[in-house]
Amino acid sequence: MASGTYDYFKENAFYFFGPISMNRLVGTAIGVGTAMALSMPFDCIKTRLHTMRPLPNGVMPYTGFFDCLSKILRYECSPKKFANFGTFYTGGQAYFARLYGIALVSQWILDYYHTNNFAEEYWQPARYQYASGIDYDVHDPWTDGPNKMMVYNWSAKAGFPGLHPDGKSHLVAL
Repeated sequence: MASGTYDYFKENAFYFFGPISMNRLVGTAIGVGTAMALSMPFDCIKTRLHTMRPLPNGVMPYTGFFDCLSKILRYECSPKKFANFGTFYTGGQAYFARLYGIALVSQWILDYYHTNNFAEEYWQPARYQYASGIDYDVHDPWTDGPNKMMVYNWSAKAGFPGLHPDGKSHLVAL
């Protein structure tokens, strides 16, 4: 969900603002915020279950996930006690900062890895081609020419209108 939110924002921000580095920073913040909002309630319950100690009478405070969830909702999120669901998001600032740092560092490492051609073409993530606008595909000069030639040949034989930039003539098949 977080990477989908990041991709959605980054693509739309690229469309409106162009290729600026702020797109990645804000997109990562929105993606990390989504990840935080969706994962922190489960992390809160998991942490309480893993760190619980026996009560003075020897009984454990929670018997399981749903018991922990119901007790948090009943005793800590009650409007009668002027409380809300913020209990689940205690420590959210540190959680956000940690996830944001991890996400940005991993993106920079992947950019370095793919920019220096350490990965094969089909394993590279989608990138923007700034010269031609937004693009969802990775282009390799060794395969783009043959791919375009196949498309042009097929469309010319199928009788589609001209694909040449002048819009009138067909490209010549090899």
